[in-house]
Amino acid sequence: MFAFSRAGQILVVNAGEEEVFEAAMEVGAEDIQPVEGGEDGSDGYKVFTSVPDFVSAKASLQQKGFKLAEEDSLLVYKANAPIEIEDDEAFSKCEALVDKLLALGDVDSVHTNVVGLD
Repeated sequence: MFAFSRAGQILVVNAGEEEVFEAAMEVGAEDIQPVEGGEDGSDGYKVFTSVPDFVSAKASLQQKGFKLAEEDSLLVYKANAPIEIEDDEAFSKCEALVDKLLALGDVDSVHTNVVGLD
């Protein structure tokens, strides 16, 4: 078993829970997760799809009139077993490690299964 699965992630912003869930099921979503206070302060939902269904699901949600955060709608590695770190000091150390790795010239991205660092 691998720690991550490849998935399509579509971030729907400023929409109601019920309408997002209904539309996501219609387009074949595999998972839906609420997102609070994005970078622009808006709440939304991450809609996860299979890789082959990503483009068609994204287009369908746009056609249904949903506002999507384009920069956060992309193919991602989704953690199969996400973990929550309750200890603030341990979480800060994990966050610092990710920041140091991202600062390296050869590193483009870092994937983690720690909730809150994605």
